[in-house]
Amino acid sequence: MSSESLALTLLAALEHLKSSASQSAEPRCVNFTINARRSLKDVHLVLLELSLTHSYIRLQSLTVHERTFMCRPTHARYWKPTSLSEMLRGVAALHIQAFYFPWDHPAYLNLVELTISDVEDDHAPTAAQLEAVLRGCPLLEYLKLDTTDVMPNVDSQLATPSPIMMRSLHTLIIQQLQFNAFAFVFSTIRAPRLCQLDFHHMCYDVNFDNNTKFRATTSGFFATAGRSIRYLSISNEEAAIRHQSFISLLRKVPCVVSLELSDVPRLQPILQALTYEAICPELQSLTVTKCEDERGIAVSLLSLVTNRRHTHPIQHLAAPAKVLKGPVLVSIQDRVPRLVRGAE
Repeated sequence: MSSESLALTLLAALEHLKSSASQSAEPRCVNFTINARRSLKDVHLVLLELSLTHSYIRLQSLTVHERTFMCRPTHARYWKPTSLSEMLRGVAALHIQAFYFPWDHPAYLNLVELTISDVEDDHAPTAAQLEAVLRGCPLLEYLKLDTTDVMPNVDSQLATPSPIMMRSLHTLIIQQLQFNAFAFVFSTIRAPRLCQLDFHHMCYDVNFDNNTKFRATTSGFFATAGRSIRYLSISNEEAAIRHQSFISLLRKVPCVVSLELSDVPRLQPILQALTYEAICPELQSLTVTKCEDERGIAVSLLSLVTNRRHTHPIQHLAAPAKVLKGPVLVSIQDRVPRLVRGAE
């Protein structure tokens, strides 16, 4: 189907929705997904039509996947702040992939869920723009940033963002971020009710000591969220964070009940700290993956489930089959109610 035919089909569907909704009734709530592989103008045409039909159709969820990578900040002139505000007024879930959104006109007051992925280079918001978006989401519960840049502010005189208190946020997932984007998130967001934190594949920055910056950047974040976090998942493929910094981080999340560690170099010192030090006393579930090449992991896991003296014993343990085998496997099976061996 050509891009013109697709746009016409979508517009016809919108017209049908509009005509089926009584003007005297409450606007119909819909979930809308756009997978754009051709013309950017067709995406704008459909979204503009949506903004003009807000009296009949209220968006509840909007997902935009822009596959052509042709969108640029110069296209912001197509957006009208009033129309955009009307279109997004009822949106609770917004998912954007590789699509430039008008970051300068945030209208996200009712957002509960926000996902931004593959928004890089010219597509990406500046630090000031992303700060404005987050400040405009007082109800946000779920935030995911994946392979997304945070560009430096155009005006170098702009002050460093002050922390944003996000009292509703319970899930934060960040992955494949450059260090400046990672630092923006942790230095800006304060989430006293955060329950789940996932951060994966922070990119190594050769220009400075990542570990010193990591500790400085995350200190305020964990001072606010540390005691509320129950589920923590971390991967460190590029070895951007040393094991000492990992252990220091684990000291700041004493209420974690589930911990996942993937692609973490020098895993043994971390397991030893979990075994013999006063770290994560509530821990009941541990998953380790992509650790097959490090010697001694199986013995360290056996030591952990045998010698750890805390409130709760380990109830669930998952590790690669290459690690859990032989006599060590038998010993661990006797001590852990639920044992999962991953694929070879």
